[in-house]
Amino acid sequence: MRPFVRLTVTLIAISTLLSAPALASDSEPSVDLKVLDALLFRPIATVKLLFGSAAFMVVMPVAYLFADPVTIDEARELIFRDPAADLFERPLGDL
Repeated sequence: MRPFVRLTVTLIAISTLLSAPALASDSEPSVDLKVLDALLFRPIATVKLLFGSAAFMVVMPVAYLFADPVTIDEARELIFRDPAADLFERPLGDL
């Protein structure tokens, strides 16, 4: 039980230390965040957009036959618009 408490406290401390600079500054993101965004998060968003689009195109004909149009619009927003906005509209380094 003691290692679990130690791990929990350590994770809380690390997350607090990492989030504090992001919450405190309203200025330009640091170079580290821009590099992390460009090398890690943007490629993940690209893969998410491509695979989500392909899966939606496969499922879409069946969904139009059996699902509510509001549900289809919500799925389209979740699969297309959110990852596309994350990939193309969000400034670099703005995590």
